[in-house]
Amino acid sequence: VRALEQRGYLQLRVADISRRARLSEAVFYVYFANKEEITVEVLSEFLDHTFEVGQAPDPKPQRSLFEALEHANLRWISAVRANAGLTRCLLQLADQVPPFRELASRRNHQWYQHVTRTLLRRVGATELDEGAPLLAVRALGGMIDELCGTVFVSREPHAVALVEATVPTDSALAEFVSILWYRGLFGREPIVARHPAGR
Repeated sequence: VRALEQRGYLQLRVADISRRARLSEAVFYVYFANKEEITVEVLSEFLDHTFEVGQAPDPKPQRSLFEALEHANLRWISAVRANAGLTRCLLQLADQVPPFRELASRRNHQWYQHVTRTLLRRVGATELDEGAPLLAVRALGGMIDELCGTVFVSREPHAVALVEATVPTDSALAEFVSILWYRGLFGREPIVARHPAGR
């Protein structure tokens, strides 16, 4: 994991992994055929863990719908910031390894289905066809993924400067994007915002 975070998948060499593990490359090859095999294993576990944490029951089930959205978005923003190197590797591996791309795509779709069903249950619309809400959730989720990727993973200077000047904390960013989510899903204002950018 440390070698992936520091080097990225594309620059990673078996020698980097062996050196970090304090093993010879010969021992590495007893367990893994190549860097792709170990990376798929490590990042598959990372994906599983990320989705398990995201689907864990809310410790405060009495939260309002907006607060629940904000809490989920804050967890995602904080996770991407804390694991920017691994997130970059996920994207690189998905570009390079079609079976992993399929796995990541399936897990992502399952996540969006989970979010959609949770939202429909929270608003009492369980009989509603899932198609349009799922598409809306994917579009809004894609917005956050793109923003987090640009700011925390690729560190695009203009985006980083804009976020730092406008929503300088993870909680301010989570509130901001959650307001956009809420407006996009329900067509109304959710709350009186706490952070200036939300207002």
